[in-house]
Amino acid sequence: RGPIPEDRSTVLEDVPALVDATRVPCEPRVVDGWKRHLPAGAVSEAADRADVGVLFGFGFVVGPVLNAFDHGVLSFHHGDIREYRGQPMGFWEFVEGESAGGVTLQLIDDTLDGGEVDATREVDIGDARRWRGVRSRLLAASEPMLATGLRRVADPEFTPTRPDELGDLYTIPW
Repeated sequence: RGPIPEDRSTVLEDVPALVDATRVPCEPRVVDGWKRHLPAGAVSEAADRADVGVLFGFGFVVGPVLNAFDHGVLSFHHGDIREYRGQPMGFWEFVEGESAGGVTLQLIDDTLDGGEVDATREVDIGDARRWRGVRSRLLAASEPMLATGLRRVADPEFTPTRPDELGDLYTIPW
């Protein structure tokens, strides 16, 4: 089915929208071998400057950062958390021959891929011939969701939802 897709990192300075963004440098502490706990000073400084946190590709965070922002911390899970939680992105949907995958924008909490749902999007993957194609579609589908999600958390009329049930937790098979 082809090689495993590489993760491509983007240097923040190369993202035009972030050129003037204030950065709060910090070094997270690893907890239980895989969770990330941000230093209190960095969390406090970031929360003083922003109403909502946004987490991109950083892993699973724990600690005070989860409650530091007025509107929480948004993070993408490239799967529908009612069906597929964990990782890798889109892999299990592809292997199991699903016709659709999902993207969930969630307000994270201390449950792995189990936060309150801000927005979801279904993505057609039925004709994807390689896992790389599934990943590309899921990432592309997530792009317009962030602006909508940010508007929603700031809207006092909006209430995020918590799924009645969470999907199985999948792990990397290698």
